[in-house]
Parts: sequence; structure tokens; C-alpha cells
Amino acid sequence: MRQRSDHRARPAWDRPSGLRDVDEPSATRRRGDDHACAGACNLVAGDCCSPTCGREAAGSPCGGDPCTINQCDGAGTCVGTPPSSCRAPGKALLRLQNAADHRRDRLRFKWLKGAAVAAVELGDPLQTADYTHCVYAGPSSTRLASLTVPAGAAGWSALASGYRYNDPVAGAAGVRRVRLKPGAAGRAKAQLSAKGANLPDPTFSNLALPVRVRLVNDQTATCFEAIFTAAEVRENDAGLFKGVLK
Repeated sequence: MRQRSDHRARPAWDRPSGLRDVDEPSATRRRGDDHACAGACNLVAGDCCSPTCGREAAGSPCGGDPCTINQCDGAGTCVGTPPSSCRAPGKALLRLQNAADHRRDRLRFKWLKGAAVAAVELGDPLQTADYTHCVYAGPSSTRLASLTVPAGAAGWSALASGYRYNDPVAGAAGVRRVRLKPGAAGRAKAQLSAKGANLPDPTFSNLALPVRVRLVNDQTATCFEAIFTAAEVRENDAGLFKGVLK
């Protein structure tokens, strides 16, 4: 498994103890005691402290957990909250495979025939919208993975309806393809596939249920979600999970 330094693209199949569960909020990067940004002048936006040693405005985007929506609180702190209005599908598929030969590792997610999604809600992955695929397991929704395709990555392209990402070498945490299509109820779709040695290396056997999947857009907070309970599970054993929602 290849480790990456960029926090947005760092996978987490074997979740370090410090990572949070799906609905647990976070607060990061408060500097100082009385004034969070005192002495923290910087030339980089996105950490909630401005180049003039002041605080960035409440609601400004900031870096943080890629599976949450991260905004400055106006007091110098970056606060991450879970997406609050995830769209449910009419049909969905999740397939995870961890093979002994990691070149054969696979991840596939389909979100189909669900709630309406307007074109503007997709954001602009060509410039400003990161998309992160997050997988959780069990009643407390323990994080298993996060895979990020960053805004501006070379594989993104605009289509007549929506966006497509295509990377034959699967360089961004193993992600090879993404398809995002807006539409009325029953017409929108979101799909992601990843493969190969660049994928996170999941070690699992009989995942605790339910298994929850979210594809999150950090620009508009749009979230495509599917939840797989026992009734939707087709396979769940060592190194292989398949869930189908019809």
C-alpha cells in the first residue's frame, strides 16, 4: 500500500485510533489561548487564520477530515461536521475485494435512480470540488476507508451532463473512474471504481453491519449515500464484501 502525505488522499482502511466515527464532529487548529490566531500570520488560506493575523470568516472552507464538511467557526478553529442531507439511492452496489496479490484489489460503488440532484450541487471538480469516498461499518459507523480524488486532477473532464474522471494508472488512492450525473428523481447517478496496488489495503472478515458508504463533495456538501443491511448483503467474508440494494 502506498502512503501519501496529502491529508485529503490518505487512505485509512486500518483506522488509527484517533480517527472519528461517522457522525462525530471535530475541531482542529485552534492556536493560542485568548486569540486563536495571535501570532499565526500566514500566507496560506484555509487554516482559519488570515495573513493579517486575524480570523477567517465563519463558514470559510478549511482543511480537515475529508469525510466531513469543514468550515471555520469565525474564532480561528476549523470545525468538521458530517454531511447533513445525504441523498438515498433507488438502487446501489458496493463491492470490496482485498486479494493476496494487491494488484487485484478492487472497489466498486454505484448510486443509481435516487433523489434529484441539480447540476450546481455537483460543484466543480475541475477546479474547486474534492470528491471523497468514505466507507463505514457497524452500528457505530466505524471508519474503514477514505479515498479522495482532488479538484483539478488531470483525469477530470466536463460532460454535457455532469462530470467524468478517468485515470488509467489509478494514481489517486487507486481511483480509476468516477461518473457524476445530475438529474430529476430517478435519473441522477454517481459511480466510482478503484483498483490495484494503490488502493488502501483492507484487512477485514465479516464486516459488522450495516455498511454505510458516502461519496462526499466538499464544495457544496452534496453527499451520495447507500446503507447495506443484512437483507442487502450478498457476500461478506475474509477479503470480500458485496452489497446490493434494489
